[in-house]
Amino acid sequence: MKLRTAPRLAAVVRTQKQNHGGGDAPQPSRNFIEEKRHIQSRVGEYAFIFDGLLYYESKENSELLCMLAGNAVTMASQIVDSAELCLAATPNDISTDTVRRTLQDHVETFVQTADATYNRTVREGTITSFLGALRGLASVSHILLEAALDALSRDHPRVSLSEYAFNHDVKIMYRQYNQQMTELEYGIKNARTTWHTCELVMPTVREGIKATESLVSLMIARRQRTLEKAQK
Repeated sequence: MKLRTAPRLAAVVRTQKQNHGGGDAPQPSRNFIEEKRHIQSRVGEYAFIFDGLLYYESKENSELLCMLAGNAVTMASQIVDSAELCLAATPNDISTDTVRRTLQDHVETFVQTADATYNRTVREGTITSFLGALRGLASVSHILLEAALDALSRDHPRVSLSEYAFNHDVKIMYRQYNQQMTELEYGIKNARTTWHTCELVMPTVREGIKATESLVSLMIARRQRTLEKAQK
């Protein structure tokens, strides 16, 4: 049986692409717009802050942490966009509203991180909460990929065999990702001194963002591939 929303998939994919000099690029997401603007306003205010040469590096790190929080919100919006490439409506499908509500809590954590950074109230818990929210993004994107594969298996069992084989590496990468995030959290929680914690903050956040962006983008692409297979 053909997935009933296959024509909608193609239409949504087209609306998410625009041409820039011959290359395809996604249109700005409609999700979490206010949160993005709030973080961008925080970043913009750093242009008017100067606490002296001794604190310039601290200002740069604060601005970068706000920007990384904004990147995390962008990731969350891309996951909602992926959820909108929905499958046939069945009791087991995950609605876009459910995905958006789930991600909203994580987005709030990213906003709170940006606010704490701006207000100079970043603590160990700020960073561990940020890392936990990143894990939440990866978890939701993994669930969405699994839902796409399950639906394909239901309606196109023969095609799904090759897709399950193609995606066998995802579970391995997801396990490795969780291990990496656990190690990052452990490093922050068990730093020997406050000075060591401060030294770890930016490398930890950058590494967490990089790992999450890599895995989430992969799973979004794999989900789209699975849905496209369902059209054939």
